[in-house]
Amino acid sequence: MNKQILLSFSFLFFLTSLFSQSTFINEINYIASNPTGAGMEIAGESGENLDGWTLVFYQLDGTISSVEELENQVIPSQQNGYGTVWYEMDQMTGNEGVALTNPAGIVEQFLAYGLGTISGITATEGPAAGMSSQYIGTQLLPDQSLQLTGLGISYLDFSWLLPGSVTAGDVNDGQLFGLVKKLLPIFNQQAGNWETDVNKSLTFSAFPNPTTDRIQVRWSANGPQSGPDINLYLLDSSGRLLQQSRFSHEDTIVELDLTDLAAGQYFIRLGEGRQARVERIVKH
Repeated sequence: MNKQILLSFSFLFFLTSLFSQSTFINEINYIASNPTGAGMEIAGESGENLDGWTLVFYQLDGTISSVEELENQVIPSQQNGYGTVWYEMDQMTGNEGVALTNPAGIVEQFLAYGLGTISGITATEGPAAGMSSQYIGTQLLPDQSLQLTGLGISYLDFSWLLPGSVTAGDVNDGQLFGLVKKLLPIFNQQAGNWETDVNKSLTFSAFPNPTTDRIQVRWSANGPQSGPDINLYLLDSSGRLLQQSRFSHEDTIVELDLTDLAAGQYFIRLGEGRQARVERIVKH
């Protein structure tokens, strides 16, 4: 049953997040219409000097194909004390793996992309020897890059979803740095079962976007239509929680009243933990 609900405002400030891996590969574009458009993006805390970091590329058989030493660049502050640096790489291909290593030579990420890497790559040499890669997707069109989306400050806060428009050297669409993984203790208890239900996948859309006053949020989930209520958050571009509401699985359409908000960019978050989904909206 679809039920439409008009949500009310409740103003809060976000809490400080715990973090783990704070420097990571944030975007990959290996099919570019312009050869100079291919490359990788590194994200992290502003002020981090990337001197000494390297990208080690692996072939399907686990051997090293090339090594790229990252230039002596400092990550800028683009959003809430975090930012990105883009590196052009003209030798990139699909069906390969890449390991990001820190100045101590420790592997921070070992990723693989392209249809041929779905089953993974096991490195046989170099810093990632013995490790198996994480498959992150396949680029189907030029300039539709593989990129992380979500809310947080460390790699595990974000997810590799469908390819999106290239945002080289900028924060990705649908990505917001500086937010907590779990906003309020009261919501953590309510959302516990939702976070551990691996058979349930949450999707949603917001329309119209851009908007001038009101916006509809429609959501759906595969798996059992039961369990704890769903939490919805509206956040500003600085990560402050502006609006919160909880609704049942029967309520698949909700409407947000944005009349009192200033024109600008906002984010809608639906759900909790690794099942959460985020969409950027614009108010004129």
